[in-house]
Amino acid sequence: MVLFAGIAAVTLTSTTGGGPASPAPSTTSAAAALGATPTPQPSPTSRATPPAWVDWQFAGATLTAPEAGIDHAEIHELRPNEIVTKTSTDASGTTVTYSAIEPDDKHTIAWDSQVVDGVRQPVGSVLSASAANTVYLYCHDYRDGTALCSTISDVTAPGDEITLETPTEVLTYAAVETFEERKNEISSDPRVTMAAPGRLLIITCNSAGERDTAGEPTVNTVLVFQLVASRAP
Repeated sequence: MVLFAGIAAVTLTSTTGGGPASPAPSTTSAAAALGATPTPQPSPTSRATPPAWVDWQFAGATLTAPEAGIDHAEIHELRPNEIVTKTSTDASGTTVTYSAIEPDDKHTIAWDSQVVDGVRQPVGSVLSASAANTVYLYCHDYRDGTALCSTISDVTAPGDEITLETPTEVLTYAAVETFEERKNEISSDPRVTMAAPGRLLIITCNSAGERDTAGEPTVNTVLVFQLVASRAP
Protein backbone atom coordinates (compact mmCIF):
# COMPACT_ATOMS: atom_id res chain seq x y z
CA MET A 1 0.00 0.00 0.00
CA VAL A 2 1.24 3.45 -0.85
CA LEU A 3 1.44 5.50 2.29
CA PHE A 4 2.48 9.09 2.38
CA ALA A 5 4.90 11.58 1.03
CA GLY A 6 7.77 11.98 3.44
CA ILE A 7 9.60 15.04 4.55
CA ALA A 8 13.01 13.42 4.45
CA ALA A 9 12.25 11.67 1.19
CA VAL A 10 12.27 14.82 -0.90
CA THR A 11 15.41 15.43 -2.93
CA LEU A 12 16.35 19.09 -3.32
CA THR A 13 18.48 20.11 -6.29
CA SER A 14 20.38 23.39 -6.33
CA THR A 15 21.81 24.95 -9.48
CA THR A 16 23.61 28.21 -10.13
CA GLY A 17 22.45 30.18 -13.14
CA GLY A 18 19.85 29.14 -15.66
CA GLY A 19 21.10 25.66 -16.53
CA PRO A 20 23.77 23.03 -16.06
CA ALA A 21 27.30 24.31 -15.65
CA SER A 22 29.57 23.98 -18.68
CA PRO A 23 32.80 21.98 -18.27
CA ALA A 24 35.75 24.18 -17.26
CA PRO A 25 38.21 24.81 -20.11
CA SER A 26 41.38 22.72 -19.98
CA THR A 27 44.32 25.03 -19.27
CA THR A 28 46.69 22.12 -19.83
CA SER A 29 45.56 21.46 -23.41
CA ALA A 30 45.53 25.19 -24.22
CA ALA A 31 49.12 25.62 -23.01
CA ALA A 32 50.27 22.60 -24.96
CA ALA A 33 48.75 24.00 -28.14
CA LEU A 34 50.84 27.16 -27.69
CA GLY A 35 54.00 25.17 -27.09
CA ALA A 36 54.28 26.37 -23.48
CA THR A 37 54.91 24.27 -20.42
CA PRO A 38 51.57 23.52 -18.80
CA THR A 39 51.04 24.97 -15.35
CA PRO A 40 50.25 22.17 -12.90
CA GLN A 41 46.69 22.43 -11.70
CA PRO A 42 45.84 21.86 -8.04
CA SER A 43 44.03 18.66 -7.22
CA PRO A 44 40.41 19.10 -6.13
CA THR A 45 40.06 19.22 -2.39
CA SER A 46 38.11 16.28 -1.02
CA ARG A 47 35.11 17.16 1.12
CA ALA A 48 35.71 16.35 4.73
CA THR A 49 33.69 13.50 6.19
CA PRO A 50 30.98 14.94 8.46
CA PRO A 51 31.38 14.06 12.14
CA ALA A 52 29.36 11.19 13.52
CA TRP A 53 26.09 12.00 15.28
CA VAL A 54 27.18 11.70 18.89
CA ASP A 55 25.06 14.27 20.73
CA TRP A 56 22.00 12.00 20.96
CA GLN A 57 21.53 8.33 20.10
CA PHE A 58 18.26 6.51 19.50
CA ALA A 59 17.73 3.84 22.15
CA GLY A 60 14.11 2.95 21.57
CA ALA A 61 10.77 4.69 22.20
CA THR A 62 7.05 4.01 22.39
CA LEU A 63 3.86 5.98 21.74
CA THR A 64 0.62 5.82 23.71
CA ALA A 65 -2.58 7.46 22.42
CA PRO A 66 -5.52 6.51 24.68
CA GLU A 67 -8.28 7.93 22.44
CA ALA A 68 -6.93 5.85 19.56
CA GLY A 69 -6.48 2.69 21.60
CA ILE A 70 -2.70 2.74 21.07
CA ASP A 71 -0.70 1.48 24.06
CA HIS A 72 3.11 1.67 24.01
CA ALA A 73 3.43 1.13 20.26
CA GLU A 74 7.03 0.67 19.15
CA ILE A 75 8.78 3.55 17.40
CA HIS A 76 11.68 2.67 15.10
CA GLU A 77 14.14 4.92 13.31
CA LEU A 78 13.23 5.38 9.64
CA ARG A 79 15.09 2.87 7.47
CA PRO A 80 16.46 3.70 3.99
CA ASN A 81 14.31 1.01 2.35
CA GLU A 82 11.18 2.69 3.74
CA ILE A 83 11.74 5.73 1.49
CA VAL A 84 10.35 4.95 -1.97
CA THR A 85 9.29 6.70 -5.18
CA LYS A 86 5.66 6.30 -6.23
CA THR A 87 3.62 7.15 -9.32
CA SER A 88 -0.12 7.77 -9.06
CA THR A 89 -2.78 8.42 -11.72
CA ASP A 90 -6.14 9.92 -10.81
CA ALA A 91 -9.52 9.46 -12.50
CA SER A 92 -8.87 12.40 -14.85
CA GLY A 93 -5.70 10.74 -16.16
CA THR A 94 -3.31 13.09 -14.36
CA THR A 95 -0.16 11.28 -13.26
CA VAL A 96 2.16 12.47 -10.49
CA THR A 97 5.41 11.04 -9.14
CA TYR A 98 6.49 11.69 -5.57
CA SER A 99 8.61 10.35 -2.73
CA ALA A 100 6.80 8.37 -0.07
CA ILE A 101 7.46 6.66 3.22
CA GLU A 102 6.21 3.11 3.73
CA PRO A 103 6.99 1.69 7.19
CA ASP A 104 7.94 -1.98 7.04
CA ASP A 105 5.51 -2.99 9.76
CA LYS A 106 1.88 -1.95 10.00
CA HIS A 107 2.04 -2.28 13.78
CA THR A 108 4.93 0.12 14.44
CA ILE A 109 5.71 3.81 13.94
CA ALA A 110 8.60 5.19 11.90
CA TRP A 111 10.46 8.22 13.23
CA ASP A 112 12.08 10.45 10.60
CA SER A 113 15.34 11.17 12.39
CA GLN A 114 16.92 12.93 9.40
CA VAL A 115 19.97 10.74 9.92
CA VAL A 116 21.81 9.38 6.88
CA ASP A 117 24.54 6.76 7.30
CA GLY A 118 24.85 7.62 10.97
CA VAL A 119 25.36 11.33 10.33
CA ARG A 120 22.86 13.90 11.56
CA GLN A 121 21.66 16.21 8.81
CA PRO A 122 21.26 20.02 9.20
CA VAL A 123 17.50 19.68 9.64
CA GLY A 124 16.34 16.99 12.01
CA SER A 125 14.83 16.21 15.35
CA VAL A 126 15.43 14.13 18.42
CA LEU A 127 12.77 12.39 20.46
CA SER A 128 13.32 14.66 23.41
CA ALA A 129 12.02 17.76 25.14
CA SER A 130 15.20 19.41 23.88
CA ALA A 131 14.21 18.96 20.21
CA ALA A 132 14.77 22.21 18.35
CA ASN A 133 12.78 21.08 15.33
CA THR A 134 9.47 19.41 14.56
CA VAL A 135 9.36 15.67 15.27
CA TYR A 136 7.90 13.59 12.41
CA LEU A 137 6.27 10.20 12.99
CA TYR A 138 4.68 7.98 10.32
CA CYS A 139 2.36 4.99 10.59
CA HIS A 140 -0.02 2.89 8.49
CA ASP A 141 -3.78 3.28 8.22
CA TYR A 142 -5.49 0.31 6.52
CA ARG A 143 -9.05 0.34 5.29
CA ASP A 144 -9.74 -2.96 7.08
CA GLY A 145 -8.72 -1.40 10.38
CA THR A 146 -5.84 -3.80 11.06
CA ALA A 147 -3.01 -1.23 11.02
CA LEU A 148 -1.77 0.54 14.12
CA CYS A 149 -2.91 4.02 13.05
CA SER A 150 -6.27 3.07 11.61
CA THR A 151 -7.79 4.89 14.60
CA ILE A 152 -5.20 7.63 15.13
CA SER A 153 -7.41 10.24 13.48
CA ASP A 154 -9.76 9.80 16.44
CA VAL A 155 -7.23 11.92 18.37
CA THR A 156 -8.54 15.12 16.88
CA ALA A 157 -10.07 17.20 19.65
CA PRO A 158 -7.82 20.06 20.79
CA GLY A 159 -6.23 19.09 24.08
CA ASP A 160 -6.34 15.32 23.56
CA GLU A 161 -3.02 13.97 24.77
CA ILE A 162 -0.52 11.37 23.62
CA THR A 163 2.58 10.15 25.44
CA LEU A 164 5.97 9.40 23.97
CA GLU A 165 8.37 7.44 26.18
CA THR A 166 12.12 7.03 25.74
CA PRO A 167 14.62 5.46 28.16
CA THR A 168 15.31 8.91 29.63
CA GLU A 169 12.09 10.95 29.21
CA VAL A 170 8.31 10.75 29.28
CA LEU A 171 6.91 13.40 26.92
CA THR A 172 3.28 14.52 26.86
CA TYR A 173 1.89 16.23 23.75
CA ALA A 174 -1.54 17.86 23.29
CA ALA A 175 -3.45 17.82 20.00
CA VAL A 176 -3.52 21.17 18.20
CA GLU A 177 -5.15 20.46 14.85
CA THR A 178 -5.78 17.82 12.20
CA PHE A 179 -5.80 18.41 8.45
CA GLU A 180 -5.55 16.55 5.16
CA GLU A 181 -3.17 17.08 2.25
CA ARG A 182 -2.50 15.31 -1.03
CA LYS A 183 0.51 12.99 -0.89
CA ASN A 184 2.31 14.64 -3.78
CA GLU A 185 1.93 18.09 -2.18
CA ILE A 186 2.56 17.37 1.49
CA SER A 187 6.31 17.97 1.35
CA SER A 188 5.74 21.57 0.28
CA ASP A 189 2.89 22.34 2.68
CA PRO A 190 4.16 24.97 5.18
CA ARG A 191 1.92 23.47 7.86
CA VAL A 192 4.02 20.32 7.54
CA THR A 193 7.47 21.76 6.92
CA MET A 194 7.35 24.40 9.67
CA ALA A 195 10.09 23.80 12.22
CA ALA A 196 9.27 24.61 15.84
CA PRO A 197 10.54 23.38 19.21
CA GLY A 198 8.16 20.96 20.92
CA ARG A 199 6.09 20.39 17.77
CA LEU A 200 5.21 16.82 16.72
CA LEU A 201 3.41 15.55 13.60
CA ILE A 202 1.90 12.13 13.06
CA ILE A 203 1.35 11.47 9.36
CA THR A 204 -0.65 8.60 7.94
CA CYS A 205 -2.64 7.88 4.82
CA ASN A 206 -6.38 8.50 4.76
CA SER A 207 -7.70 5.04 3.90
CA ALA A 208 -11.28 6.30 3.81
CA GLY A 209 -10.52 9.12 1.37
CA GLU A 210 -9.89 9.52 -2.35
CA ARG A 211 -8.05 6.77 -4.23
CA ASP A 212 -6.16 6.63 -7.52
CA THR A 213 -6.82 4.31 -10.44
CA ALA A 214 -4.75 1.60 -8.76
CA GLY A 215 -6.92 1.80 -5.64
CA GLU A 216 -4.28 3.48 -3.49
CA PRO A 217 -5.09 6.41 -1.14
CA THR A 218 -4.03 9.79 -2.51
CA VAL A 219 -4.45 11.86 0.67
CA ASN A 220 -2.61 12.02 3.98
CA THR A 221 -4.04 12.79 7.39
CA VAL A 222 -1.73 15.00 9.44
CA LEU A 223 -2.15 15.33 13.21
CA VAL A 224 -0.31 18.22 14.87
CA PHE A 225 0.69 18.11 18.55
CA GLN A 226 2.60 20.41 20.89
CA LEU A 227 4.73 19.38 23.86
CA VAL A 228 3.04 20.30 27.15
CA ALA A 229 5.03 18.35 29.74
CA SER A 230 8.12 16.21 30.23
CA ARG A 231 9.54 14.21 33.12
CA ALA A 232 11.92 11.43 33.93
CA PRO A 233 10.54 7.84 33.61
